Amino acid sequence: IVNRADTYARESTPFDPLLELIEQVVRARTGTPVADPQLEPLADGPVPGHRTHVDAAALAAFVGDWPHPAQSLGVEAQGSLVLTAADGHLVGTTPTSGSFAYYLQPDGSLVQEDSHARLFVLRGDDGALDGFAGAEDLLEGTLVALMRDDDAAADALLATLRDDASVWALWARATVAAVRQQ
Repeated sequence: IVNRADTYARESTPFDPLLELIEQVVRARTGTPVADPQLEPLADGPVPGHRTHVDAAALAAFVGDWPHPAQSLGVEAQGSLVLTAADGHLVGTTPTSGSFAYYLQPDGSLVQEDSHARLFVLRGDDGALDGFAGAEDLLEGTLVALMRDDDAAADALLATLRDDASVWALWARATVAAVRQQ
């Protein structure tokens, strides 16, 4: 029995699957023992719907120690994200979250293993790679830009989320719409 939940990001197992998990544990502890039981490793396959391997050359520009979130958001960095190249993917390490594989996607974003959280690549005014931001970071940066009356910067950050359907992206769009209606 395996339960994988992204609890470090305040996400938990949905209630119905959690009840099923509890029932499986109870059946395993109270049922008739199985003859010759075996432990089997979890088959940890690729992230569904996401590319999980690219050529090493495609990863080279991302390798480094990056302030996180990216400086171009106009918010204070909360730490750093150290990215190293591995076998066809990146490994990102932060002091607070540990190390995770990140998979480069065709749209240029990175998808984190297990949680499937997406990091968006941000570039400075000169087009150079500036760092990375999650949807929640982009929301914060967009709000900061709106408070500075920098509509162009707010629109550019919000446009980064155009194809993202995460709760953070939906919240960002709704918040910006509400602020602009005032």
